Amino acid sequence: MSLSLPLARYVQTLRHLTAKQWDYQLRHRLLRRRHPSTYARPELRVPTTELLEPIAKRAVLKEPLAITIFEQLVEVDDWSGAGLSDLQRYNLHYFDLCTGRSFADLYETLTLDWVANNPPLSGVGWDPFPISLRAVNWIKWHLLRGPLPEPVLESLCLQGRVLSARPEFHLLANHLLANAAALFHLGCFFSGTEAEQWKQQGRQLLDRAIDEQVLSDGGHFERSPMYHGLILEQLLDCVNVGSCFGVEIPSQWLTKLRSMLRWSSTMRHPDGAIPFFNDATFGVSPEHRELESYADRLNIERDEASAVTCSSQVLQETGFAVLKEGQFTVIADVGSPGPSYQPGHAHAGTLSFEVSVDEKRFLCNSGISTYARSQERLRQRGSSAHNCLVIDEANSSDVWSSFRVGHRACASILGFPRRSDVRLQATHDGYKEALHTRTFAISESKGLTIEDHLEPQNGAARWRTIRTPRRVAAYFHLHPSWEPSQQQDGVRCVHGDGTSVQVSCDIGSFRIVETSYHEGFGKSEIRQCLVLDWSEDSVSATVRFSCLTSGT
Repeated sequence: MSLSLPLARYVQTLRHLTAKQWDYQLRHRLLRRRHPSTYARPELRVPTTELLEPIAKRAVLKEPLAITIFEQLVEVDDWSGAGLSDLQRYNLHYFDLCTGRSFADLYETLTLDWVANNPPLSGVGWDPFPISLRAVNWIKWHLLRGPLPEPVLESLCLQGRVLSARPEFHLLANHLLANAAALFHLGCFFSGTEAEQWKQQGRQLLDRAIDEQVLSDGGHFERSPMYHGLILEQLLDCVNVGSCFGVEIPSQWLTKLRSMLRWSSTMRHPDGAIPFFNDATFGVSPEHRELESYADRLNIERDEASAVTCSSQVLQETGFAVLKEGQFTVIADVGSPGPSYQPGHAHAGTLSFEVSVDEKRFLCNSGISTYARSQERLRQRGSSAHNCLVIDEANSSDVWSSFRVGHRACASILGFPRRSDVRLQATHDGYKEALHTRTFAISESKGLTIEDHLEPQNGAARWRTIRTPRRVAAYFHLHPSWEPSQQQDGVRCVHGDGTSVQVSCDIGSFRIVETSYHEGFGKSEIRQCLVLDWSEDSVSATVRFSCLTSGT
């Protein structure tokens, strides 16, 4: 945090923290970590059945010791991660590796090297989150590929002791759930009194986290499709390891897992992949088909509704809507940033939306390429990097630093009537000058229509009493596979396969500008954006998208 920031921003950010977060933030910052006890590790528990094959990881282990992290080859000669970003340094310690039995010798060398160069409490590898992911991965390896060397098992026990003493109550959300999943794995894997305490601690934390974090519509409360997939995988792993050691799986977990699979099935484009809302991009979380296949291997029955992906739906609790009609699929963010006490992965994208034409992505938010504290991170979280209406270049929610949010937009759905066309109306108050209402409508005859309306709020009777001049711009970011060209009656956008979409508006003309698109960490691609500048006196605008031709 920078001390030059306005005090109001700190107040708006910190006032949402829970009492437990305040307590554990102080403990986390002021109390030194205690070294774990070094008495003998517990014996290993004997499995009652084989661990089922989990979802394959994407990072690759190569000779000599090197790991691909977000497709960048990183030589493992310095576990401190010198020269890497903070996110890459964390990933270096996860052991999220796509490996088979042929890598047994190399994997053993890697684990022993980690133990030799990472004594207890040294470096980021001993932070609770990397411990959590690494512990689960090591246990999977031991049960599926071959036994871990004794020094590695001893280190794994020490890591369990550190994690048990210091779950991330100061952060909560997905970090605490990952801690809980790891403790449950460790408690199943080892035997004896200490391991039983880990298992019970993990199970209790999981019970509370699942109840709070998985909302009634099945979505994870951080409102990121990417993190939803990661959390779903972690819970499926818990079912897998519990079943392997004969531990009864709570019915609550299975009910929540079915609802999460349904949400995952609903919240995807026709190409099968996730939309880019909040912190979301490709190459991090498993794809829906992988999650579904894993659940099938675990004999988790899916809700009938999870197979129904052709109808329009509103996911009320997580604040998303999926609208489908004709060739158009629209996925819209119609909720407030959340959760209130941990919106670190939230973007200022309220009322943004993405569109597919048939199975081709057409309008897309920017995605993310970095978590580093930088202007680029702020830009990617900002409203203008999304398909949003922006007033005076401000953000609808005050995103700052890498994972902070001050003032937050409050959004609500005004109506989702069931008529001959698909229509949804939602509003938010993120701009103090005006209340923004956006209406989405799709019909076979009229195509897709986006109607934006601004209404002065906070007692302002006229725009000119607020600010002169007022600058309003609506952003429509095209997927890189589309090329726009100015026409007399609007803009024609043409896909590489020949599909053509005509875009028109009722208040003026579009500017075509270059923006960026990020399909993964460290990735950036130029694409085109249609920008509709409102005149000073405009209070509403209507933009229409019509399919002219369909590709082969």
